Amino acid sequence: MTWVQEGEVLVPAAQQEAYRRALAVGTSMGAVVAFSGHRPDKLLSAATSVYRWLLGRLEVWRPSKAISGMARGADTLGAIAALKLGIPLVAAVPFEGQDALWVDSDRQVYRRILDRAAEVVYVSDPGYAAWKMHARNHWMVDRADLVLAAWDGSGGGTKACVEYALKKRVLVERFLITDLGLSLR
Repeated sequence: MTWVQEGEVLVPAAQQEAYRRALAVGTSMGAVVAFSGHRPDKLLSAATSVYRWLLGRLEVWRPSKAISGMARGADTLGAIAALKLGIPLVAAVPFEGQDALWVDSDRQVYRRILDRAAEVVYVSDPGYAAWKMHARNHWMVDRADLVLAAWDGSGGGTKACVEYALKKRVLVERFLITDLGLSLR
């Protein structure tokens, strides 16, 4: 997959023209934005930069709503950014009890976000299974016009989400996370 610089963001080369057209009209259309990205262990020191990038992109797109998969890391940062800007948030939770093994501080943030969300959707039945994360990602992409991804290019759930978005012709903007945790736009 080839990525090209388009202003402040990286976009898939195959989407460059569609991205330009959407950006030209998208800021007044109220697109639906979904978030995907790494967990805290991969975000490292880039978390603050990712949060600022998400705030900036939400201000550019002015979406009618935002969808967060509610995982720790980039999903949570996206949810917080949307709530800060007053954008209605849909919390797309892969299954009830997702936070059962999280540390208390992460669970408290998670619960506060769920309490402030405009809508909470449990995509699958309760109980952990890895496939439920992918089902959640598909649910989000199927309802989004744009995916904001904080991703280093490695394999895993974020890569699968981005690939699914591209397959469904949903626009993707990428914030590149390097192996040092530094951010490049």
